[in-house]
Amino acid sequence: MTFPILAHQLLWVEKHGIVDSKKEKVISFFVYAFTIALCMLFPIHNDPEHRFDLRMIPLTIGVLYLGQRAGFLLIIWVLLLRVLLGGYFGILHAIYNYLFYLPILFWVAKTYQKSNRFKRFKLYFLLNLYFFICFLASSFPDNFILIDSHALSVFIAFVTITLATSLIMISFIESVQDNLRMKAELLQSERMRLLTDLTGVFAHEIRNPMQVARGFLQLLHESNLPDDKKEYIQISIDEIDRANMIINDFLTFSKPTTGDKLQIDIKPHLIRVINMIQTFSVSQNVHIMTNLNEGCWVDANPQRLNQCFINILKNAVESMPDGGEVHVSCSPTDDGFIQINIRDQGIGMTKEQINQLGTPYYSLKKNGTGLGMAVTLQIIQAYHGKLNIESEPDKGTTFSILLPQIHVDSTKNKELIG
Repeated sequence: MTFPILAHQLLWVEKHGIVDSKKEKVISFFVYAFTIALCMLFPIHNDPEHRFDLRMIPLTIGVLYLGQRAGFLLIIWVLLLRVLLGGYFGILHAIYNYLFYLPILFWVAKTYQKSNRFKRFKLYFLLNLYFFICFLASSFPDNFILIDSHALSVFIAFVTITLATSLIMISFIESVQDNLRMKAELLQSERMRLLTDLTGVFAHEIRNPMQVARGFLQLLHESNLPDDKKEYIQISIDEIDRANMIINDFLTFSKPTTGDKLQIDIKPHLIRVINMIQTFSVSQNVHIMTNLNEGCWVDANPQRLNQCFINILKNAVESMPDGGEVHVSCSPTDDGFIQINIRDQGIGMTKEQINQLGTPYYSLKKNGTGLGMAVTLQIIQAYHGKLNIESEPDKGTTFSILLPQIHVDSTKNKELIG
């Protein structure tokens, strides 16, 4: 009965990858809907009054992995099948059960996608236990499970089969997704290796003749040429300088270095970066609001970390052509990280754009190279950190940087800021 989901994961998802497109979601929805129909057509136990089946497994997995919109459609499908297969008798029992269970399911789904594998297993197990509690609560008025020994034995079998099947399903889905992520990382790593090798060679070869050309233009600019000619020369020098900045990004990308690590407090570094970018943000009519906690210590190189903050803050300011606010916060998390949030009110991004972000030469700016964000990701990963991005078009973007927290004795916390 649950084979369609396993076959879909093995034959479709394994082949095509974890795709967030509408086509993939539609195909997945029909697979889950078909699985629900099979579960309800072949229940574990069925009599004129009571039905035990596995419909809640594909329904729960569908909500957790496909999202709320697909979840609502699957619920409508379940109720429709319930009426078609069992009539209106007992439909109130099903509705009461869903009224207890579904709000918690949709609430947990928001956390589920952001969690690691272990936490997903724990959340799913707790959801199963909560479902059985809801099932018993909605069955309490007729008390049929407690007064009927046969119904009680069927219920125990139902709980055992549901938990075992759930464990198999989630383990299989998570294994497939882990394999896909590993393949994607290996492929990306190989591409990046080739790209960085070529980038370093070309950047060195291009920069040398450009430096010579700039030197001769500088000599011409200091001669007794008319002002209109000097203006053209100055424009050429400025463009060469801009090209040199891009080449420097190439070199940084091709040979990233984390630098000497120091024990640093994030707060003063964020304040320094904000002060550096303040003039630019004011010219864009953007105000930077801060909420920075004390004692957010990490092990990193100050200059490299400042480069990350500057790249993200500058992108946040530039995403608001009509002005607005950027909110910067820093605080420890319960799981041993320092979280730096940079939230803007800009144009936002789609999921496809978020997935491409950090890819070299992919940029949402007209003249951007995408190398700034690529270097930022490299630096964060070099410090065993994470970068999470949440965004919606026309609603803004939130960059969350997570860096491992270190504990420093407050009596010896003499910080070295480079």
